[in-house]
Amino acid sequence: MFGETRLVAIEKVETRPAARFADPYISFRLSVEVGGPHIVIYPSLTVEVCVNQSGEGARGLGVCILGHETRPEFQGLSKSDLDFLLPLTPNVVRRIEEARTKEGKGNIHLRLILSGSVLLVDLQARPDPLKPKAQILVLEMRQPQVAQRLNATVVTRISSSDWVTEYQSRLGLGKFVLLEVPLDMEDVAARLEGMKDRELTGRVVDAARMLEQANHLLREGRWRDSVRQARDALEILEKGKLEKDGISVTQGVKDIIERAGLPEAAGNDLVQVIGRLYSFASATHPVTKKEQTVDLAVFDREDAVFVLTCIASIISMIAKKLERET
Repeated sequence: MFGETRLVAIEKVETRPAARFADPYISFRLSVEVGGPHIVIYPSLTVEVCVNQSGEGARGLGVCILGHETRPEFQGLSKSDLDFLLPLTPNVVRRIEEARTKEGKGNIHLRLILSGSVLLVDLQARPDPLKPKAQILVLEMRQPQVAQRLNATVVTRISSSDWVTEYQSRLGLGKFVLLEVPLDMEDVAARLEGMKDRELTGRVVDAARMLEQANHLLREGRWRDSVRQARDALEILEKGKLEKDGISVTQGVKDIIERAGLPEAAGNDLVQVIGRLYSFASATHPVTKKEQTVDLAVFDREDAVFVLTCIASIISMIAKKLERET
């Protein structure tokens, strides 16, 4: 049975990188002022990432694992130290990186929502049966049938420098999260669906959907097939004409770059990058040598990852610039 909600004060929050087995975590230690001797029961900590200290733009990261240092035991003082672990899964890291990019300075703001139950108790002095004239403190429940709900919220901050030097380097995150590689091409295609009246937009949508198929082939371990499919996706942005505008597809790409405020040379360079990448991926296609059809290349996983991430970045960049024009 529960009584009224008890609002407690989180007086201090300590965060640090931690590892359990092979997984990375953020470790939280919360110093909580309860207001008297107590027993904390079933503490829980939910974490959200925000774009600033005010808690704006909050997105959930998950519920923490209770640290092994925290047990539902009697606390003779009015304070408790509660330990929690937040697993740094790929999705959690992605949301953190997205939020700290929006923050501007790269800092991380985490909203911690503490819940649980607390039993308040009394300490009564009683004669020590083993030592004459001595006393011992005896624990007595004030209302043993009533547990008060525990509730507290605080926003804590991890600086950009600490995140890079302490967390990314110590937990091995820096190898994966310093660059954002957009591989959710289905999402890119969905965002542009309403703009299909423009030829180039339609081509970007088709390329994004084809690259999503290449991504599935990559997950199946079919490296060469994945590169071939990605090459076909890039071909949509490398060859052909935009009939309505009477220009080549590559000229349309260059025009987008210039309209976005970049110099003409940047558009020319991007088209060259697309051409070079298309040429690299074209090694997956058979060629005829001395009247024999020969497969030129055997692509490995790292080759497929390279091609897909480059093409995904190009498609995502063009898509975002198109979205800004609407």
